[in-house]
Amino acid sequence: MWTRAGWTAILIALVACGGEQASETAPQPGPDDPVEVGDASDAPETWTRGGATEGSTVTSEVTVLTKLRTGRHDEFERIVLELGDRGGGFPGHTVEYVDRPLHDCGSGEETFPVGDAWLEIRLYPIDAHTQEGQPTVDHKPHDLPGLENILRVYTTCDFEAVVTLVLAMRSPNEFRVFRLDAPRRIVVDVRK
Repeated sequence: MWTRAGWTAILIALVACGGEQASETAPQPGPDDPVEVGDASDAPETWTRGGATEGSTVTSEVTVLTKLRTGRHDEFERIVLELGDRGGGFPGHTVEYVDRPLHDCGSGEETFPVGDAWLEIRLYPIDAHTQEGQPTVDHKPHDLPGLENILRVYTTCDFEAVVTLVLAMRSPNEFRVFRLDAPRRIVVDVRK
């Protein structure tokens, strides 16, 4: 006969195994601890404090944002937006500093973010949820420990193939945005 401790162990094992699903069907945790960014030769040399815009190259089905990762370099901090296998091409993006309060695109609810600068990353067309409506990245504000300038990330929109993230920072430093293949990802570097 099973004891309470035995059933608890089985339940814990089942819950732990349930997180090993494909990235486009299972919610992913927030960004991992930052990794050291080594050679940055794949990045453009142009930095800006203005806006950065690039059009969509999506040719078929809308892709999914599957993961946010962070990285550190001696001169900058990095946010990597990993894209899923679904669809082809890259979503368009507009990246620029915005004022607070932030506004949720669905409800209009205002959020007063931490920090003294807010870098908005708007992606289109893309989803940050499965076809069943389950988030593929954390939609709640979360801190980014281990980074000096970037303090927290907010998701302010995941609606009608538009995803908007806002990086709350200590100061409005220069940034750059670029795309990388294998795997597909969009990279945002912000000077420390």
